[in-house]
Amino acid sequence: LYYNIFVWSTQILSMYLISFPVFYTMTKHLPRRDLAGGEKLGLFNFLGLAIASMGIMTIGSIVAGTISDTINEHFGIVIENTTADLVNQSDIWSVILVVVIIGPIFEELIFRKIFVDTIGKYSIGLAVFISGASFALFHGNLTQVIYTFAVGLILAWVYAKTKKMIYPILLHMFLNFFGTVPSLLVMDSIDRVLGMTDEEIMNATDPQILADIAKVNAVSFMNIGFMVLGSLILLGFIFGGFFKLDKSGEVKIPFFKKLGVLIFNWGTIVFVAYSLLTILSNIFLPLFEQYLEQFLA
Repeated sequence: LYYNIFVWSTQILSMYLISFPVFYTMTKHLPRRDLAGGEKLGLFNFLGLAIASMGIMTIGSIVAGTISDTINEHFGIVIENTTADLVNQSDIWSVILVVVIIGPIFEELIFRKIFVDTIGKYSIGLAVFISGASFALFHGNLTQVIYTFAVGLILAWVYAKTKKMIYPILLHMFLNFFGTVPSLLVMDSIDRVLGMTDEEIMNATDPQILADIAKVNAVSFMNIGFMVLGSLILLGFIFGGFFKLDKSGEVKIPFFKKLGVLIFNWGTIVFVAYSLLTILSNIFLPLFEQYLEQFLA
């Protein structure tokens, strides 16, 4: 417990309480887009986007797991998801406080409020893209990059459309809650069921084992529901033109100058380089440690 408190405290200190004030101070003098005239999202659209985003997260997790297993099988490289490992080792209240409440607030203030308001003055579409890409790189591991980019695009679009931070923050909280809490609640049951053979599961009669199987099935059916319903809702939004953005307030500058100012600058280059280094270190450091142990043995 004390170790988890220490780890989460250092995460909050470094990622939010230090980085956010520094980043805000660096960008507070930059011109920002006009925040008047944002559109209302509505409860129906909010729930639709929440379910669609959960579907993206679930499918992305499966794809990332498949890629990780394939790389491990062919190259012997274990791709670690340090965030997921920390969540799985933590008590549920720490996860709710940090992952469900604190994380979404600070991350949305950085990747949506600051990124979209500053970049969106010149190109709202580019602002949404950079916000999503930066959000994905920020997570620092290959398994999360796949789906956090897509989810980041949706969160950025929500803020670009509504111009109100409450929507992406609540949507982010929804995603982090259903992405962590249900699994944590049945973690012991998952471990016990995974330790059983298919025959043992099929022939189980013990009430405790049957309860474990029911809990695991409930979470599995929830995720399947998110995947199927979320995919249908997302397709409906896409083909219905729901994601169109109003570009009328943009300050027009030449396209290549826009790229040079907004993307090919030292701040962006350093951030991308650092993020890629973090991702690569999560991939290759465990392999290096494995070879070092074999060498010293």
